[in-house]
Amino acid sequence: RHTDGSIHLFYNRCPHKGVKIASEPCGNTGKFFRCPYHAWSFKTDGSLLAIPLKKGYEGTGFTDTKANDGLSRIRNVVVYRDFIFARLSETGVAFEDYFGESLSTIDNMVDRSPEGKLAVEAAPIRYMHTCNWKMLVENQTDTCHPMVAHESSAGTAIKVWQREQGDSKETPMAVQLYGPFMSPYEFYEQSGIRIWPNGHGHTGVANSI
Repeated sequence: RHTDGSIHLFYNRCPHKGVKIASEPCGNTGKFFRCPYHAWSFKTDGSLLAIPLKKGYEGTGFTDTKANDGLSRIRNVVVYRDFIFARLSETGVAFEDYFGESLSTIDNMVDRSPEGKLAVEAAPIRYMHTCNWKMLVENQTDTCHPMVAHESSAGTAIKVWQREQGDSKETPMAVQLYGPFMSPYEFYEQSGIRIWPNGHGHTGVANSI
């Protein structure tokens, strides 16, 4: 995010020698990006800020190269309700055509906030599945597995809380989040699933965990 609030996406490599510039998965870079190899620096809009020994490039044609333009940009970017979507290929289906009415799920989530926007309060959890990606996506709308596959985590969380709660009437957030995964088949059967073209869909159109 630039100093004026605008959003820019770049390939994470220095145009000088191709070294990775941002080594952390998330955070705030401050006022500029700095390559850890030769200290080339770039503004947060991606433009070249400074390079060491700049006079040494005079008369070399450097100003006519892509390196002089700064960080390589990802051109196809759409910001929808503060969610950032990027397409790396130059050609492809337009954003609106690809997502269509499935964007209503994002609207439904964001509109629940009194401010009309959401905030990320913690770092994301990233994990890698060595599998066919279509199986992972299909799993998100499979309502016959939660009470089985998540019993060791959700079921244990409920049992521990029931044992330790004492006189407390407040339910910890972890139990609120994991507990519903142990709901019976009947609950999930009645929750409803909605699907759209291009593989989009969500569970819980009638009721939700």
